Order: sequence, then C-alpha cells, then structure tokens
Amino acid sequence: MSLELKISSTNATVMWFNGYTLRFTLRNFAIVSGLNYVASKGDFVFDTSVPNRLMQMYFDGEEEPYEATLFQAFEDKVWGQNDDDALKIVVLYVVHRFNMSDEMHTVLVSRFHFDVIEQGRYMNYCWGKEAFEELAKSTSNCII
Repeated sequence: MSLELKISSTNATVMWFNGYTLRFTLRNFAIVSGLNYVASKGDFVFDTSVPNRLMQMYFDGEEEPYEATLFQAFEDKVWGQNDDDALKIVVLYVVHRFNMSDEMHTVLVSRFHFDVIEQGRYMNYCWGKEAFEELAKSTSNCII
C-alpha cells in the first residue's frame, strides 16, 4: 500500500492511492474547512508605513514574529482585559495553529496577516485559498 501526492496546480492536489486517483480541489478544501476561498488577496491593501498596533503592543514591534512567539503570546494571554485584542490574537492563533500549521520555530507570521486582523477584515479574507496553497506546497511530490 502506498500513497503518492502530487500537485498539478495550485487549485488541486492529486493523490494516487493503490491504483486509484483522488483529486482534492480548492473547492473541496473550502467545503471541508469552511474557510473563505473566493476573496482576492489584492482586495486587501494596507499602509505599511504606519506601524501595526498589535505588533507594537504585544510583539515588541517585530516586523514578522515567529509563529512560536504568537503561540506563546496566546498561552500567556498577553491582551490582559482587552477583549478586542483578545479576539484578534485568538483569530491569528487559530489561523496559524490549525490552518497554516508548519514548523513554528521557522515560520514567520506576516505583517499582512496582522494588518488583516487589526483592520477587522479577517472574516472576508481568503484564508482557505492561502491555507490550501500551503497544504499543496507541503505535500507536493511526497511518497508516504
């Protein structure tokens, strides 16, 4: 029994399993995950000359903190009594812990993600598309 994963495009992961071909598309991923996949990343433009408040307040102004730093901030509940910031950090945590999961000591949380969260546009962002692309890259050409 073997499983071989290939990526034929950023829209589908093709798997060969015991002689059967299985195709897992972005749409399938969106249905299973419930994440938005129809928005365009280009619709989200932010002024990066202005410091991101969350990054300044909770991450010592780091331009792109490691996921491990985000996860520790979540564990430490750095937001204190600020419920609005708690929600924002929890959303970042969930997105990076469960949807963009990778080696937390080498993966950075992008300034772009902080801006999406800080501006309150996280419900409209295409997390599904981004998570699927990361999944496709990480499983590309694997033989298990």
